Amino acid sequence: MDPKPLFDEEEPLKPEPLFGDTGSATVTPLPLEFPDAPAAAPQPPTQPQTSQAPQVAALDLSGTPDPAPARSFAPDLALDLGPDTPTPAPVTASPMTATASAAIPIDEHPSIAQAMVRGTEKFPDVMRDYGYLVRNNLNRIVPLDFRTLTDFGSDTLSRAADLIGQVVKVSQSLHDLGAEDLIKDILEKAGNAGKHKSMLNLLVSHTFDPQAAMLQLTDIAQAIRQSLTQVDTIDDLLSRVRMTLTVETATIGIVDDMADRGTMGDMLARKASAMTTSLQEVDMAIRQAANIRRQAEEWVMRCDEVRTLTLPAMGFRSSLG
Repeated sequence: MDPKPLFDEEEPLKPEPLFGDTGSATVTPLPLEFPDAPAAAPQPPTQPQTSQAPQVAALDLSGTPDPAPARSFAPDLALDLGPDTPTPAPVTASPMTATASAAIPIDEHPSIAQAMVRGTEKFPDVMRDYGYLVRNNLNRIVPLDFRTLTDFGSDTLSRAADLIGQVVKVSQSLHDLGAEDLIKDILEKAGNAGKHKSMLNLLVSHTFDPQAAMLQLTDIAQAIRQSLTQVDTIDDLLSRVRMTLTVETATIGIVDDMADRGTMGDMLARKASAMTTSLQEVDMAIRQAANIRRQAEEWVMRCDEVRTLTLPAMGFRSSLG
């Protein structure tokens, strides 16, 4: 008995499909879809397909730029005010108006607006720079009564008087140091001692001690530097008090200008006069502090020059060590 052949010669050899059921008929491939061309209907397969790919490929994407349209976030960022909500118009104002009218309280007294206009006419520089502070002060004291008028600005006046007194005290302490007289005395004694030694070679050195003079100059220069530090601190505080006093003086001046004459009107006038006088005294104290600083710096420089240059040049270099 002949063995059965491995292959049937009458039937041609068929290629095996790479995918799908090897026992099924030839599967028609799905057509490629492009955005500009209509999608072709997929051919029904002979056997049921387990993959869902044909269903996804059958989506109609004609007329869509991308196969998977991207989500737009623009509508989420836009604030829908509704058809009946008007668009807010930009607010434009001059610098003076914007400064003077900033932060208007809802419960503001009706006369504040008129007072701000009066202040702009009477104190234009103050209202330009500190109009919002003037408005705050006006809201604090209007409507005005005796207690409010008495308390307003009292702390500032006390602080200004204290700083003015400190300037006077520093000036007096510098005067008591006698830096100018000490420098003159040292130079005079040093000159006389050098003159006697060169002419007669007499024992007059006991009238001038170079090392003691050096110590005196060093100590007095150090004391003057400490006074300079105090002057700088006082001057900074005076500048701050001056700003506050300027605003409060303008505030009380506006109220005084609008008040009726009478008992309260007379008290307003006295208060305004006191604050104006205090402001003038603060300005004078600031100028005095500047003069003290210049004088003190000059004395420090002279002490250093006499100690490091003048005395060695007069022949006391060896005595100074």
